[in-house]
Amino acid sequence: MGILDKIFGGENRETKAQNIKFSQLDGWIKNKLETKNSAVYAECKEIVEDVRDSVKDIRALIERLEQEGFQHNVPVKVYKIVKASKPKYIAGILEILNKIEEKYPKNYTGLEEFHKILNESLLNISKISMSHGRYLPMAFEDLITEISRGTKHLFELNNKLALNLKPNDITVTYKNLLSETGEIKNLKEQLDTIIKREASMKDNIKSIMTEREKLKDEMDDLVKSEEHVRCAELEEQYKDILKSKENIESTIYNNLHPLVRIMRKFRHILEEKPEFKNVLHRIDKYVDKPVEEFISDNNRDINSILGQVKESIERNEMDMKDVEKKKISEKIDSVIVNLSDDLRQKYMLLQEKEAEIKSKIAQIDIKNRIETINYNINELDRKLSLEHNNLTKVINRRDMVNDEIKNKIDNLQDMISKIEGIRILIS
Repeated sequence: MGILDKIFGGENRETKAQNIKFSQLDGWIKNKLETKNSAVYAECKEIVEDVRDSVKDIRALIERLEQEGFQHNVPVKVYKIVKASKPKYIAGILEILNKIEEKYPKNYTGLEEFHKILNESLLNISKISMSHGRYLPMAFEDLITEISRGTKHLFELNNKLALNLKPNDITVTYKNLLSETGEIKNLKEQLDTIIKREASMKDNIKSIMTEREKLKDEMDDLVKSEEHVRCAELEEQYKDILKSKENIESTIYNNLHPLVRIMRKFRHILEEKPEFKNVLHRIDKYVDKPVEEFISDNNRDINSILGQVKESIERNEMDMKDVEKKKISEKIDSVIVNLSDDLRQKYMLLQEKEAEIKSKIAQIDIKNRIETINYNINELDRKLSLEHNNLTKVINRRDMVNDEIKNKIDNLQDMISKIEGIRILIS
């Protein structure tokens, strides 16, 4: 209900709000514009008829001009110019009149186009009058004066059309509303695309989680299997063997390392005796790698070496005090006792057992299968993390577009309500 209802006491303004579906809003606005445009067209029909009459009058004057002879005696120079200009002037004006007549409007849209053509035509008539019609008044003063009067009247009618066609505030607002609905449509299309993408991403996340759960169940079954239990037992045995080996290696090292310095001294003494060349070689090995050398020393060369070291000490070849001699001698006796063949054999047996268990573990494939499944689970976790991050971005974008649509629709409601004078709700 519009302004006339307010003036003539129409329906009470307190009536309930009018609901308009957004899908029908374009048509509703266009209908409002069409109604207003139809009213404008009706108001302009009389002006268009006046234009039609003026064009007929000008055409009749131009046709008379075509037949008319010179009304005055004119100088020869001017005569030539007028004679040459007259046909061009007539042809140009008639061409312009034809264009105007071709565009007489039947509706508001045609009216806008007609006004545009009329405006351009009047400008072109002015140009022709200034060029080809410049000297014609000297020979056809009366006719040219009437044509100018008719043209002037067309200018006046054109100005009236311009005033009637000038959009008022309400028309401009409705056109702006159409633009706004177009933007909202675009946003709704964006929202539909975002919602579809969100659904697709959620389906993908669900699929990944299902696949992950399946792999997790498969891994749990493998971990609980007899094969895996047996593998775990072998690995525990393997760790125990390595620990026992480390203990023996520590025993060997802790016994031999304190004697490295004295063995080096003994080596210096033997350097002057070529017959002890092989002994020197064995001493070097014990000095550099005491543990490895003892394990490989099946001939118990260490006992011989240490025995010779002790004899050298007793012969005072190393320049030691009695206390130190006694201490070193006792240490040598202790090492010979501690580093027995049984210790070496025990270590060798542990090495054999280590190789045997290692071979058995290598033959069990379940561990590799578990590692593969665990790797695949980690990959799925990485994908899930990435998908969740992307989904969060999409949801944030969806909410932003939703808010933008809501704000624009609220603005539309306010603008239309202000124009219509009644609360409009868009659903």
